[in-house]
Amino acid sequence: MTPPAWEMVDPFDLPDWLGTDEVTWSAECALGRATVPGHLRSDAGTGEVACDLLAADVACPAPTVDEHIRTSIHQAWRDGQIALVTRGGRLTLAMPGVGQDADLVLEAIGRLALAVGARPGRYGVRLRAGH
Repeated sequence: MTPPAWEMVDPFDLPDWLGTDEVTWSAECALGRATVPGHLRSDAGTGEVACDLLAADVACPAPTVDEHIRTSIHQAWRDGQIALVTRGGRLTLAMPGVGQDADLVLEAIGRLALAVGARPGRYGVRLRAGH
């Protein structure tokens, strides 16, 4: 069975609390995979939403995204923005590359904050240790 296609997400369709509350993105596993599952949570308890990270250039054993979406991801990143995509109901922050490191995660979360009208300093990141 073929997985559902990736779809672009408009930041204006995201919950309002992402632009008004202090927010923490938490990884559910260590970095180093094409997709890192995680979630965004309001520090005030207003809401929570699943939010993964995606390295869009992974091509083995199969490409993570189709060429059209990959091009959009690269263009957004080049323009100082973040591509927001969804598949199977999970919001995903998509970035160029084949993996993530702490610096890239901080950059992606900062770009998400800007996309929803928040200051990047209102967003925090919680990573998991591992190999």
